[in-house]
Amino acid sequence: MKLLILTAIIAAVVSSPLTQNKSWPWQVGKEYLYDVDSYTWSTFDSNSIGNGFKAQFIIRVVAPGQLLAKLSQPLYAQFQKGKITDNVVPSDLKFQPIQITDQSFEIFVEGGRVISFNVPLTLSVAHENLFKGLISAIQVDISTFGHVDSFPNSFDKDTFQGLFKKMETDVTGECETLYTVSPISAEWRREFPKFTSEEDPIEIVKSKNYGSCEKRAAVYYGLPESAVSNGLANKKEEKPLIKHFSESRLIAGKQGTILKSEVKSSVFVSPLQFGKQKAEVYSYVKVSLSSVQETSGTVWDKPAESRKIDSLLFSISESMLIPKVTNDSIANAQKLLQELTPLLQTPNQMPKADFLSKFGNLVRIIGALDSEQLTLLTASVDIAKSSTNVAKTGMWIIYRDAVAQAGTIAAFREIRTWILTKKIQGEEAAEVISGIGAALRYPTKEVVTEFFDIAVNPLVMEQQYLNNSALLAATKFMRLSEENVFIVDTVIPRLSKHLKQAIENEDSNKAQVYIRVLGNLAHPDVLMVFAPYLDGRIRVTKYLRTQMVASLKTLANLKNESVRAVLFSILRNTAEPYEMRVLAALNLFMAFPTADMMLVMAQMTNDDPSTQVRAVLANGINEAAELKDPRFKDLAKTAEAVKSFVAKEMFGYRLSTESLIDEYKSDDGIAMFSELSYVGSEDNILPLYLRSALRAGGAGWTEESQVTLSVSDVQQLIESIGQMFSKPPLYLTGT
Repeated sequence: MKLLILTAIIAAVVSSPLTQNKSWPWQVGKEYLYDVDSYTWSTFDSNSIGNGFKAQFIIRVVAPGQLLAKLSQPLYAQFQKGKITDNVVPSDLKFQPIQITDQSFEIFVEGGRVISFNVPLTLSVAHENLFKGLISAIQVDISTFGHVDSFPNSFDKDTFQGLFKKMETDVTGECETLYTVSPISAEWRREFPKFTSEEDPIEIVKSKNYGSCEKRAAVYYGLPESAVSNGLANKKEEKPLIKHFSESRLIAGKQGTILKSEVKSSVFVSPLQFGKQKAEVYSYVKVSLSSVQETSGTVWDKPAESRKIDSLLFSISESMLIPKVTNDSIANAQKLLQELTPLLQTPNQMPKADFLSKFGNLVRIIGALDSEQLTLLTASVDIAKSSTNVAKTGMWIIYRDAVAQAGTIAAFREIRTWILTKKIQGEEAAEVISGIGAALRYPTKEVVTEFFDIAVNPLVMEQQYLNNSALLAATKFMRLSEENVFIVDTVIPRLSKHLKQAIENEDSNKAQVYIRVLGNLAHPDVLMVFAPYLDGRIRVTKYLRTQMVASLKTLANLKNESVRAVLFSILRNTAEPYEMRVLAALNLFMAFPTADMMLVMAQMTNDDPSTQVRAVLANGINEAAELKDPRFKDLAKTAEAVKSFVAKEMFGYRLSTESLIDEYKSDDGIAMFSELSYVGSEDNILPLYLRSALRAGGAGWTEESQVTLSVSDVQQLIESIGQMFSKPPLYLTGT
């Protein structure tokens, strides 16, 4: 009897569809022919533009886990007018054949999950992404791979019903994906009359959560520095700059035939983060099964050479981001340089000659050149650089500044060559590398590594002005990058080592630079670097400890929880110098303290032993409560809630303060935010530390300008300046 029961259990398990899903949904020896219909369109300010794509996508199952795919009869059309939805497309679309590739390519899968694929070596990156989009549409993985453990898995393997979450990679990103699997009504037979013999299929709906991604496919240029770089909001109640939705609906047989897949994706972009205008981008991909048959004997052409693609994630190449260059581009740049150069000698003629507009055109042309073309253009201008003629030297100055403003990888590498060959040195090189650092807009791993390498190059580090400027520019650029491993494993340890050496050598100037560049990174690991100095394990001057707290502002702007806790701890420690505590308070306001923290801060205005601390907290809370900009909604709300607990004491302007002022217009989302913060001095009317920042723009917080001044002792500074002016000139002393 026991043997009979055991046999029945084994038989049930073996016959379960999921035990055979190593080949699900692809059956060996079958050839699947799919019709592909895809439309993408964008709308903004009542204007729309889009394109359509049609093709046949053929998949042969060669062996378990190995597919052979081919695209047949691809057609393409563009449109500029007419409303389009996933159900209604313009009837007058004129599709034209396009050439992609006639060769087949291999896809390697495990069940329904795509592992990798090989494409012809000559296939363009754009067409590679097209294939990724098609493959993503028919990827369906009901295995336990990548399951999100925190979400309850209710999927029943026998009935093919239930919910589960997993991290899944497709062309848009490696993100959390909710699978909803359920039976489908009998109506499916009307939609697929050719496949009525198929066992009752199931419906699989995949919903991606772009707020929870390991990787995202994104190219962003022009986003404000303190906005989340991928455009998403940090919290549910925050308004994101970019909203991205994607849902896939697949109908598949339990034994492994994908009958149809529909993918609907939409992206909403706010040019003005809190304004009413929205740019919208939609895409719709439909893949429908046309036929299934045994693999025919026809042999498909295979590429002589191929390259392996390890991920479905959207690929980006430099050529996709940079406009095409015409044969006349270099000549046009030279012509503009010749027109602009004489105007440097006659500044009053600049407005009439449209100098700024022409300089902008020059920057755009240079931004479209590749490295080889830029080198040729540099060679043609090089003669002017070495000339003693002031007018000709002006040509080099204009060209140099235009390259620094171009912001492309080619421009960055050209400037790197100038520095390494000593074409530019010292202060000139410092200004140029600062310019390209601010303009460079491709924070890829390769560029981040190259930028840091040039910043720590011995040739650069030994040059005054350039050494500090290169480090500051490189670390500020890294803040935009998602290459976390390189920053954690390479950048922070090296900068930490240099900081330690500077402190041991009592070189305060160098130590201040490394404190600043570490703060520039805005990375939580910097807290561990500063920890032994801030908690007293390693002795360091009060001034340097104060600079460490000040440098945490960039991380505080990201509303990081760790830095918020550290700043609050410093603020609460009455044994710390008031300078450190006041700076901790200033940065804590930028980090948006929690309601509990804000309540404690309000109570401290009544009983803290330091007048400076009481002053900065009282002024900061009162100012924060008056902010109107939606960006500061949480800060204003928590400040308003504790305002009644703030001391009524009047604090003079000699004491530390935090002044926050904003001007916000809800109609267009344009806002101006100014911050004036300073740490008062105990022995002088002048402050020890002053920070003034002006942020403007509708797309987020853009620090247009920031000025920071700090001294260790105001009275000592005044006395030193007085001695400089009171000392008689050398020619009067006879020496």
